[in-house]
Amino acid sequence: MKSTINICKILFVSLFFVQLKAGILVEPRLALNLSGSGSNNTTKFSYGGTQYGLRLGGDFLGFMGGFDVNASSFTLKRTTTQVYSDDMSRTEYGVFVGYNFPILLRAWAAYYFDSTATDQDSGGLTVSGYKYSGSSFEIGVGYTALPFISINAIYKVNSISKETSNVGVVTNYSGASAIANNEILLGVSLPISL
Repeated sequence: MKSTINICKILFVSLFFVQLKAGILVEPRLALNLSGSGSNNTTKFSYGGTQYGLRLGGDFLGFMGGFDVNASSFTLKRTTTQVYSDDMSRTEYGVFVGYNFPILLRAWAAYYFDSTATDQDSGGLTVSGYKYSGSSFEIGVGYTALPFISINAIYKVNSISKETSNVGVVTNYSGASAIANNEILLGVSLPISL
């Protein structure tokens, strides 16, 4: 009888540790920016476009976290006394944390410590090569009823604190001259846990 109890204890502890095993998370993402807008003290901005990215990290007991990389392209429209349009590309590098709820929902927050948009055309307000750098913060929720697919709604705030011209002249933004953009995105992702 005592050996049966010991075997049951060993089995229980073994099953407990098997259930606690952390997995590796790989998650490619694709999203459409439905509403991008922002302003500083003199200019208003609007934009939309596609965003794609990849998350690499881990998951453990529903919790997830790791590194996040995004790339996007969009046409930025600026309204001052005249309307200007610039074709832009943006890359973002950051980290994320989140939780997978047992009710087919997941939620996360991400901080992108490096968010850089680069002007890709020679027209508009700035010429090709101008860079706008800063950081971004994102919160999102996903619906996971479909097999292997998460349908995601995302809200992102992007703050631009530095402009670098195509010849290397740096302009720092602060206070009223700082640029703050807000984005609403709808997308899909493929969260794969290995």
